[in-house]
Amino acid sequence: MKILCPACESPMHIIRSKQISQEVREFVGDCKNIDCGSRAAMLLSFSHYIRLPETNQKNLLIELLSNLSDEEKSKVLSAVS
Repeated sequence: MKILCPACESPMHIIRSKQISQEVREFVGDCKNIDCGSRAAMLLSFSHYIRLPETNQKNLLIELLSNLSDEEKSKVLSAVS
């Protein structure tokens, strides 16, 4: 991942990072452009899954199926087989 300076768009050198929460990390970096010389803090945060982890998919499926009636479960099973 390349982090760019917000002032001049040159690459930044990350000097430290700190985990804020499970889904947010703060990065502090120095601009590599000697004519700029800025230091900036940036946040990287989790947005959403593109594909759920396999364990989450299985657990979600089990939970959804457990809420169905026997007739609805039979319909689902016949549709996927």
